[in-house]
Order: sequence, then structure tokens, then C-alpha cells
Amino acid sequence: MDRWEPGNRRVRAEVRGVVIADSLAPVLIWLRRYPTNYAVPREHVRMDLLREAGREDDRQWFDAELGGEVIERIGWVPQGVPELASHIVLDWAAVDRWLEEDEVVLGHPRDPYTRCDPIHSTRHVQVRIDGTLVADSTRLVMLFETGLPTRYYLPADDVRVDLLEPSTHTSFCPYKGRASYHSVRVGENLRENIVWYYREPFDEVAKIRDLLAFYDEQVEVTVDGIVQSQPASPGS
Repeated sequence: MDRWEPGNRRVRAEVRGVVIADSLAPVLIWLRRYPTNYAVPREHVRMDLLREAGREDDRQWFDAELGGEVIERIGWVPQGVPELASHIVLDWAAVDRWLEEDEVVLGHPRDPYTRCDPIHSTRHVQVRIDGTLVADSTRLVMLFETGLPTRYYLPADDVRVDLLEPSTHTSFCPYKGRASYHSVRVGENLRENIVWYYREPFDEVAKIRDLLAFYDEQVEVTVDGIVQSQPASPGS
């Protein structure tokens, strides 16, 4: 665990329509291999629905049993932090619905130290794939997101949409919303899911609605005539 700090939002976790955790004192934790999550005091967890499931990965795990259904490894006890020994970390994906106050949270809890700043720009951005110019724009939105490469969101009119192929792939960002994807075909080469867009972004980043962004890690991006280094990130 990288770090942790007390939270002040009401947090609830629902599984199969049952609230198995409801806390006014959740602890926000940062994990080394995973995004943020919550550790919830045991007194705020339906421990009557949980049962010990042995130790693995140096953790004490719990299963849940609801209506005869067993949900394996739904939670675990944080290790190495005495202050959290009486808390349970519920597996984010095993919970059907998470709420902060009365809003549903998807993906993972939002990190209070992460910002997403979309800013209009007239910088000249060009995108090439295998030497082919696939986007050329001076009317873009640059998205500055903590800990991630700058992303360039371009209007569809400035992108070779004839090279785009629809994809069923989607992803969810707790800061921006649900993204849809396109693949790009240049000649015989298909680059899968390297373009994304948000049909209904969150209000905080409404400027990027329906604009197209490329994984800079997999294409060549030129900004004001200067070829950008390909960043190393989860999109690499």
C-alpha cells in the first residue's frame, strides 16, 4: 500500500441489492498495483454476510454469502498498517454498485489529488500512422491530467474518419466518463482501439464531448512542427 488518509464522504457498497457496507468514516487508500480504493471500518460492514476464506498474497481474505450465492474473495484486511487492521477493503469489481453520498461511482474512487483540465488551443497538431497523415488540426482541446501524458482532442472534421473502423470496446474513467473507441486501418495495417471519444463526458470536462483522441504511445504526433516523444503509460 502506497499511502492512505481518512475520508469524509459517505460511502456505500451494494451487492445483489444488499448494502454490505455503509460508512461515514471510509479510508481512501492508494495501492501499488491498483487504483484508489476504500478501506471500511468493520463496524460499518455487514460482517454477518462475510466469512474468512484463508490467507493468500499475505492477506486475510473474505467471501460473502447472499441468498445462497457465494461471492469469493470479496474483501481483505490491509496488511502492514496497524491503523487499518480493523478495516475491510472490498474488491471494487466484486461490488455491484458503489455510491459516494448519493452518486454512483464507477471505475474506482476519484483521487482528490488528480485534476483533469481541458483547455482550448490553436496549436498545430498532426497525427501520422505508418507515415500517413490521419489528423491535422489547429482547433483542439488539450487535456492535462495529473500523472498522464497530455492528450489532444480533435474535431472529427480534422481527422481522416474514412480510415476509422467502429469498435465495441469501451472503458470508464472516474474523471471523464465512459469512452467509446475506433480502430484505424492504414493500408493492410489495423491499429485496434487507438482512437477514443466521449459521447457524454462529465460536466467538468464537457469541452471534450465527441472530440477524437489518439494514443500518442502508438502513433506519431507533431505539435507546432516538433515531433513528440512517445510517452510511456498504460496506453503503451
